Amino acid sequence: MVTQFVLRTDKKDSVGRCPVHLVVYFDGVRLKCATGEKCKPADWNASRQEFRKSYPLPDDANALLARLTNDALAWWRKLRAEGEAPTVAGLRVALRPASVPEAVVVE
Repeated sequence: MVTQFVLRTDKKDSVGRCPVHLVVYFDGVRLKCATGEKCKPADWNASRQEFRKSYPLPDDANALLARLTNDALAWWRKLRAEGEAPTVAGLRVALRPASVPEAVVVE
């Protein structure tokens, strides 16, 4: 499995920010998924595939990219163990697990 982060400069918004996509290669299958992060091309280091220090809170954003890589790897291992084929929908679910509802306190 190979993971890459790509800045989609062809999808700039009105402010000039571009979305960062995760591209995952599984045994000849390529899956793409948006990370939810956007930045200007000047704030992206393409060779290191991470945010530059000029990006607001770069350490947090780079930690998110590392977490996404780890989640994709764990999902891929689970798929291989079960003998299932990877899908984009499955990748999205693995990267954005359902949030746990907050506990209701009864007074």
